[in-house]
Amino acid sequence: ERGCEPAVMASEQAYLSALAAATTIERNDDQLLLSGPRTELRFAALPPVPTAELIGTVWTLETLIEGDTASSVASEPATLELRADGTLRGFTGCRTLSGTYTLSGDEVVATSLAAEGECAPALAAQDGDVIAVLEGGFTATVDGDRLTLSSQGELGAVYRTN
Repeated sequence: ERGCEPAVMASEQAYLSALAAATTIERNDDQLLLSGPRTELRFAALPPVPTAELIGTVWTLETLIEGDTASSVASEPATLELRADGTLRGFTGCRTLSGTYTLSGDEVVATSLAAEGECAPALAAQDGDVIAVLEGGFTATVDGDRLTLSSQGELGAVYRTN
C-alpha cells in the first residue's frame, strides 16, 4: 500500500494483470514461461551470489537483531573486518573498534576488544548492541554476500559485503 510514480504504478498493474491472465506454465532449462491468451512472461534464473569469505572481507552492518525484533541501523556505515592475522577492525557507527579474535569452528571469540571515540545519544544503543554481539563470542554464518552474527544471548547482527 505504497504510492509510486504513475509510470511505476502502471508497470506494476500491467505485470499483475499479465500474471493473473497466465494459463500455462512451462520450464525450459533455466527459464520459466507463463503464458495466456494475450500475455507472455519469461523469467530467467539469476546466477547465485558468490559466497564471500568470513576472513579478509569488509562487512557493512545492515540489521541489528534483538530476540525476534530486527531493526535497521541509524548511522554512517558500521563495518567489521576479521583479518587473517587474528586482528579485527571495525566501526560501530560512532566509535572505532580494534581487537583480536580466535576461531573455534564457526564460533568467533574476541580475545580483546577496544572502542575509541564518542557516541551521540542517538547512536548509543546501536554502539552498545554491536559491542555486545562482538565481545561475548558469536557464531558466524556466511550466506552469499551476507554475514549473520549470533551471540550467546538474544542479540545478533547482519552484515553485507560492499
